[in-house]
Amino acid sequence: MSGARAIIAGRADMERDEMVGGVRWGAALLWAGALGLVSAGLAQAMTVVTAFGGSTGTTFRPAAAVTVAVLLWRARREWPALLAAVWIAEFCLTFFVSHLPAGVSIGWAFANVAAPLAAAWLLTRRRPKAIDLADAGDLIRFAGFAVLVGPAIGALVGASSGRLAGVSAFFPALPRWFAGDAVGVLALGPAVLIALRGRTSSAAASRGTLVASMFVIAAASVLALAPWGVAWNGALPLVVVPLLALMALRAGMHGASYGVAIVAVAVNGMTAAGWGPFAHADESIGLIQAQAFVATAALTTLLVATLTGDVIARREAEEAKTAAVRTVAHDLRGPLGVIRGFVELLRDHGHQLSEEDKARALVRIDATADRLLKLVNDVLDLERVSGRLPAFQPVRLDETIQRLVGEVADGDRTIDVRAAPMNVAVDPVTVERIVENLLANALRHTPEGTPILVRAEQADGGILLAVEDRGAGIADDEKRAIFEAFRRGKGTRVGTGIGLALVARFAALHGGRAWVEDRPGGGASFRVFLDASTRRATRSGRRDRTR
Repeated sequence: MSGARAIIAGRADMERDEMVGGVRWGAALLWAGALGLVSAGLAQAMTVVTAFGGSTGTTFRPAAAVTVAVLLWRARREWPALLAAVWIAEFCLTFFVSHLPAGVSIGWAFANVAAPLAAAWLLTRRRPKAIDLADAGDLIRFAGFAVLVGPAIGALVGASSGRLAGVSAFFPALPRWFAGDAVGVLALGPAVLIALRGRTSSAAASRGTLVASMFVIAAASVLALAPWGVAWNGALPLVVVPLLALMALRAGMHGASYGVAIVAVAVNGMTAAGWGPFAHADESIGLIQAQAFVATAALTTLLVATLTGDVIARREAEEAKTAAVRTVAHDLRGPLGVIRGFVELLRDHGHQLSEEDKARALVRIDATADRLLKLVNDVLDLERVSGRLPAFQPVRLDETIQRLVGEVADGDRTIDVRAAPMNVAVDPVTVERIVENLLANALRHTPEGTPILVRAEQADGGILLAVEDRGAGIADDEKRAIFEAFRRGKGTRVGTGIGLALVARFAALHGGRAWVEDRPGGGASFRVFLDASTRRATRSGRRDRTR
């Protein structure tokens, strides 16, 4: 192979994978312990401090929100350790602190594990892409599975356990359990998930604006909900909702989720202290009103953030198209200038040049013309790809990847190819373009000398391609935009912004999608899922192996 070394996973890779796997399991155990402590601590704090008419209760359960967010954030292989830690923490809390019978403690611990497990499993089932709350479809799925289905399962298990043990009646334990978990996940889940993913930047607001907006929301919440000589009525707390909506418009999903969390904690805390419109002597009325207000404010704000985010994205796309003409003109001018310069050199001074110099000039002209032709083809493909029908053929995908790695890599990079032998039915032309563009993107935007990993594996009835680098990574607010035409990452002047857009459109031709995730340890992992007919391809590929 010319250029970089293409390394196929062997014994050395197996040993490295075992070492990395051990590190990952160690990290999983640490996270499990931390999750267990946080879950128990939050449950105990929220239950003890919240008082309605002298009794104890909670407006929402933050432990459920934290557990769901951590499961969505961590890999599935870590779920058993995480859920075991939550179960142990919940059991110890109910048995040793609340002094409930062992049977009840066991049942309630299973209930507090079943709810987040069901929600996380349904949200990630047959879905290679990580959930994105800024996407309207993902937000609806989050509300359906994490806010409704998961808490309903947990409430059913918990209320049934209490009823069988004679500790509590099935009603009203069932609706109260469900409401506490559902409101907690809706109010705190998005903020915790965004915080865990490590980046809080937003395309719509700077960090300073985001912090200032959150401060304004917190102050407005206190002024609107605290009883500083205000005669309460049912409409006054709703003043907070438009303020949260304004924050969503200004700061996007990041600011909206944090604002909702601040308001939810403020409502719970002030109600616990006997302040505000929800601190009734009647426990049921105060609890229901507080939960209804928090749920309404959270759902409204998150929907505003998602819907306006799509509007802003379309507006930015139009602006990007306007700038595209300048971008393409600039990128065309460079290669044309190089070709013209060498042509003039050969025309005016060709008789003075040696045959070796003339050959070098022709090589440069040929290479620059190829670059120019590729750029023109990319621009044309953006318009033609939407009406194109894929021509599915059986392809040895692992061999295709190895060949492309040898063609596009340079001599300063090590490209690790991990692709098991597989015959798949894909459109070979578009799949080759996907791999080429992802490799070119990784080589262009990562430091020299850093390795690149290319993976291909069968997953969920299709093919998962991944190109991972160790560069600076991609900010959360750019992870969707970089797959739009003529959109480049912030701070980069390299490239035309066409390559990744073509990757996304070629993936769509196969009924799949393209996205980017953070690589553990730093860098980016660009992924493409192709809904390829692996069974049909395998049958076709049998003839190839018998030749």
